[in-house]
Amino acid sequence: MSYKTEFTETQKKIKAFKTELKELMVKHNVGKYESDNDGGTYEYYGTTIYLTFDGVVNSTEDLSEIIDSCLK
Repeated sequence: MSYKTEFTETQKKIKAFKTELKELMVKHNVGKYESDNDGGTYEYYGTTIYLTFDGVVNSTEDLSEIIDSCLK
């Protein structure tokens, strides 16, 4: 398979995945909450992203942990 064909097929899969994910997020009223991390030192260490369900932040797992658990 050529690179161009492989790239096109991957883009189709990404688009389909995003469509399904959006449908699930709407169905379950999922949003996003971002928390900046400074470690108490006022130095920026990054942002942690949490999902919200019906406006309530799920602070038990961040987005990265949720993805990791789905890939196991």
